[in-house]
Amino acid sequence: MITIRQFQCGEEAVLRKLMFDTIRSVTIKHYSDNQVKAWAHTDIADESWQDRLRSNQPLVAVLNGKIVGFADIQANGLIDHFFCHAEHQGQGIGKALMLALLEHSRTTNITRLFSHVKNG
Repeated sequence: MITIRQFQCGEEAVLRKLMFDTIRSVTIKHYSDNQVKAWAHTDIADESWQDRLRSNQPLVAVLNGKIVGFADIQANGLIDHFFCHAEHQGQGIGKALMLALLEHSRTTNITRLFSHVKNG
């Protein structure tokens, strides 16, 4: 069963690796080499990544005790991060995260959700 919960301090490195691995193995099929290199570069400063996560307060998907995805929504409705673990694609993790984001938007009166993604 997939559990969705709030991000906890100390999970920054796990989420960074999940994002990096997903971009480099799954989304690489949909984006240019330059985009992939920009989003999944290895020289991100730990402090800036930690600050970003702590500010965005993502929701984290857990399956059998393992973090398998995360997503966040900002106050203006921007879905900035939305990643499902490369080894757990097609298992309902994205759906569970999206349903949790939609519920969060309802409870916080965010009326418009959007993201900056490439279509197909």
